[in-house]
Amino acid sequence: MRRLLVWRCALDTLRNSHQRYFPNGRFGSDLQILMVLGAVIASHTERKRASTAKLAHYLDMPPETTRRYLSRLIDLGLVERVHGQYWPTPRVASTDHLMRAVTLIKRTAQAL
Repeated sequence: MRRLLVWRCALDTLRNSHQRYFPNGRFGSDLQILMVLGAVIASHTERKRASTAKLAHYLDMPPETTRRYLSRLIDLGLVERVHGQYWPTPRVASTDHLMRAVTLIKRTAQAL
């Protein structure tokens, strides 16, 4: 039962982010680009550099694939490139939508 709760929490949290950033996309096929966006956000939050090479290494993803996803994220207005580093745009930096995820995680923790 615990395993089910943890997996549902993880998937629901990812779905929440997917709906926020890719409202017209398909959840399954957008998971990799969502992971790249998450890695950019995490790097920024941790004040680490987010180059294509570092993101690709962190995600264990080919650099060219990572670069293509970053390019798409730039086109969508979710990420910007400054001096070879990738940063979330103010649209992504907003944390208002995270309250739904926080509530879900708290409920899961209480159930465990």
